[in-house]
Amino acid sequence: MRLFLFCAVFVLSCPTSAQSLTPTQSRQDLAFLKSKLENIYPGLGYYLPKKQFHKLYDSLYTNAGNLMQYEEFFRYINPLTSQQKDGHLSISHRKKYFGKAPLLFPLVIREVEKKYYVVYNGSTDSTLAAGTEILKVNGEKIENVHEILANAHRNGSDGPNRTGRYYRSMFSFEGYYANWYGVSDSVQIEYKTVKTHLVRTQKIACRTSAQIGAAISKRYPKTTDKSPNLTLKVIDSLKSTAVLNVATFSAFKGFDVFNTRFRRRLKKVFTEIENKRIENLVVDLTGNGGGAVSNSGKLLEYLMPRAFNQMDSSRLTAKGKWAYFIIPFNILEHIDFWINYRRDPKTGDFVSRNRTKKDHQPIEDLRFRGNLYFVQNGASYSASSTVLSQALSQGVGTFVGEACGGAYWGDFAGRFRNIKLPNSKIRVRVPIKTFYHGVDPKKANGFTVEPDFAVQRTYQNILHPSNFYLDYALKLIKDGKKAR
Repeated sequence: MRLFLFCAVFVLSCPTSAQSLTPTQSRQDLAFLKSKLENIYPGLGYYLPKKQFHKLYDSLYTNAGNLMQYEEFFRYINPLTSQQKDGHLSISHRKKYFGKAPLLFPLVIREVEKKYYVVYNGSTDSTLAAGTEILKVNGEKIENVHEILANAHRNGSDGPNRTGRYYRSMFSFEGYYANWYGVSDSVQIEYKTVKTHLVRTQKIACRTSAQIGAAISKRYPKTTDKSPNLTLKVIDSLKSTAVLNVATFSAFKGFDVFNTRFRRRLKKVFTEIENKRIENLVVDLTGNGGGAVSNSGKLLEYLMPRAFNQMDSSRLTAKGKWAYFIIPFNILEHIDFWINYRRDPKTGDFVSRNRTKKDHQPIEDLRFRGNLYFVQNGASYSASSTVLSQALSQGVGTFVGEACGGAYWGDFAGRFRNIKLPNSKIRVRVPIKTFYHGVDPKKANGFTVEPDFAVQRTYQNILHPSNFYLDYALKLIKDGKKAR
């Protein structure tokens, strides 16, 4: 089930062996990570001032004076990446630290006005009904746990943005929790019953992802995931209205060297939109964490009225250039790099050359000209944020849901270097390019792209799960409301 795919990025199972790090080893790993960030990470100093970064590093280095267990060190070193506030910069456990059968928190929970409720129960205790309020996990208030996880793992959330990290840490709570707190056979929960509102405490067994998924499928047979990527659904109850599900901008699986399947699918969809004379189109980007920027650009060609550059410019550090060449090594990348980049004599960085024409032109014969709505949430990130930023800059569409995870100005992404710390073997994924969106700064409506119509989960959405962001957009269409 799609509910449990995201957590697999973080956790697989119990640690295979214990490891302790001496003060010397801990300091070597800290120094190694600091050096790599200073050399190849272009975002150093952007959200966290360099002075504060060095102060943080000095404190961690000085206080690493005791023997630390691996798990303790993993949490100890985390601030060097998490405080950069970059959703593309991430830290993960050493390779093979986990096995293949994770024991996870077995309840799917969601937040409503700072209260946390069971939506789906995948545990062995079938009495924990939807709507049960979770108060504590292992003696710690659930809201405090959520705060810790949202701050420790900022994946898919840039700068001061909150929606991305809070959404993701809730959507994949079971994976985030195991990654940070470790795995165990069971957890103790304190909860409030649905009907009697009695407060109870009990232990529940942790289960594998497969076991949780099977239990949920059996108990909630009508539970359905979103339709496949780039699927168009005509809404029969509304006049000339359709929903385009854009779940990812990644290429379709299978052999497709030149990434033509995505483009062909887009053309087929917009041909159908044209033939069926759709007047109201909802582009659903909820949960779309990004993918290939080129694919997001192809979508925009069917939506934007004017030619555009997705990226105004891009930049790499002087040493980041070498990381760019080896991910993976390709002689054509060397040629392309020197054609498109030049060295900045002031900083030593490599910056993209100025272009004389726009990269993308509207596909006029199939371009959608009706009422356009974008549905977004905190997990709409990276290439999705690029789409939303371009649409806002061109004054196209009505934005429904919540603030997306990425910044209006751009991000640190494009290419990544995976580094491994010498002693702990902890892995860090470092973006090596700065992308500046090709947008008008004056058109921004906030740090990220804020919704014209904000939508929040309600208790009824807990009891009756649905894509409530999309439901609200369809209601706006029914009522004839739009922002642009």
